[in-house]
Amino acid sequence: MDYFQFLNAEFLISEVFKAAITFLVPLIIAGFVWLIMLKLNSNKIRTLLKDRTLYLYYKGAQDNSEYKPVTFQKNGTIGVGRNDNESSWKVLFAKLIIISSNGEDYSKFKWDQKQGKLLHTNDPKLPSVMGQFIVPFVKES
Repeated sequence: MDYFQFLNAEFLISEVFKAAITFLVPLIIAGFVWLIMLKLNSNKIRTLLKDRTLYLYYKGAQDNSEYKPVTFQKNGTIGVGRNDNESSWKVLFAKLIIISSNGEDYSKFKWDQKQGKLLHTNDPKLPSVMGQFIVPFVKES
């Protein structure tokens, strides 16, 4: 291998390395930002649920008159409002997941700050009614 071929190979490797770094660094930073946002949004949901009664509108947009009070216990169980469909809960990837008594995901909700409520994700794979939402109970003075 002569000197010029060696320089061209070294130059090519150097340029590929710089291109990879230019592409990967913003991608890694975006990934960290995404993880931080997931953590912050998950914490917002946990704070919303803590020591508070909420109302679950279980027929969703179909009938806003059908609701029940629900409380979320620290140990991951549903307190008030518990039944076979709403037995326990967890927050995962900035979503409130309500779990049925057989251990399967029954409903998933995401926090909508503009509307001030947890909105059903409307995942068609879930057995719960689409359009459900959960709102905090507000005491009237």
